Amino acid sequence: METYDFIAKYRRLWHLAHADAWPGLQRHGLLSAAQLTHLLGDKDVAAPGTHRPVAVALNHPDQGSAVLREQGPQHVAKLTTALTDDMTVDKWLRLIDAMAFFFPSEKSIETLRRAYKGRPVIVLSVDTRSLVREHEHWIRLASSSTGSMLYRPATRGPDTFLSIRRFDHSKKTVREVGVVEGVPDLEDHLMTAERWEPDGSRQPLG
Repeated sequence: METYDFIAKYRRLWHLAHADAWPGLQRHGLLSAAQLTHLLGDKDVAAPGTHRPVAVALNHPDQGSAVLREQGPQHVAKLTTALTDDMTVDKWLRLIDAMAFFFPSEKSIETLRRAYKGRPVIVLSVDTRSLVREHEHWIRLASSSTGSMLYRPATRGPDTFLSIRRFDHSKKTVREVGVVEGVPDLEDHLMTAERWEPDGSRQPLG
């Protein structure tokens, strides 16, 4: 896929965050789980590559706080059977923890939101052209929902996440967008930031 084709097809990308994440996003940008663990100094409870069956709260007296999303759908037994080549569970989870994730549509965010079971969330959208201009070298595309292990999970391996130019748009649809090392300059690319309440209302943040 050529870069301009990706930008034309997916003009806006979406991210869902914990309801209390906005102060941290303003201060540090959108960081990966590995970066947050390093920044907030809680390696004992959230070491990269460690499966998180429940959400993990990180707190630092100076740097603030964050919540790492649970990885319950990443069923370890099913994950083991889905891995290909020399990929191991540890390598896969480290790969996931090294990226910040976006989705190509608001519909995808609505699906992910169901996992929060009526809790408020923060929803961000970013300008794809702006993000690609600054981070193309670090952007990776996946054609499957890599966080889900329901039913018969898609295989996962070294080529699950591909650069924009290696992704074959003629045969695949982008389902997830990862950015290695996150997006510390998030506000430079931000289009909207909202708090979505369980009753369906949306409150702009700024």
